[in-house]
Amino acid sequence: MTLNDHCPTFQDLFHYKSLQARINIKFMFPMKFARLPIFDGFDVQELEVLDAMMELASFNANQTIFEQGAKADFLHILLNGEVTIHFKPYDGPLILVASIQPGGVFGWSAIVGREVYTSQAASVQSGLAYRIRAQNVTLLCNQYPEIGEKFIKKLLSGINERINTSHSQMRDSLSQGKKIIDMYIGSKVKNG
Repeated sequence: MTLNDHCPTFQDLFHYKSLQARINIKFMFPMKFARLPIFDGFDVQELEVLDAMMELASFNANQTIFEQGAKADFLHILLNGEVTIHFKPYDGPLILVASIQPGGVFGWSAIVGREVYTSQAASVQSGLAYRIRAQNVTLLCNQYPEIGEKFIKKLLSGINERINTSHSQMRDSLSQGKKIIDMYIGSKVKNG
């Protein structure tokens, strides 16, 4: 008896006669994620190029994805699940910076020239993310300039949206803090 007696061939399992078909299966972009805004506007071939530059990473609920201060290796695109981003100042408690939903991007330190992550990322629930190394973003832009430019524009629009959201949240927090201070000062004046 030989190994082939027990193991069906690739052709037997998938009814394909060429290695090319096997390669296409391996690198097929999960089309259910093509609906996410960051991938909107990419055709199937462009999505396959992106897929080849990225890798999938899964995580469990309540798992630290990366620590603040850890080596910044990957930019992440959340496909499903939820991730929170926290910042720990040296002299204070952990601060919630953002809540990332599917289609959101986190781990920016990896592609903006930082050696370490400036915040911590942790999952709220189990999920899946694409992650890409900075050198692969450069490779994408060099080998496929049109796709690279489109991808960078999508990333930039995402960071712009996140900055606007963060400013809005900070403004709301400051406004709430001002109300508390005004109430405190008002009560001091009355009780004077």
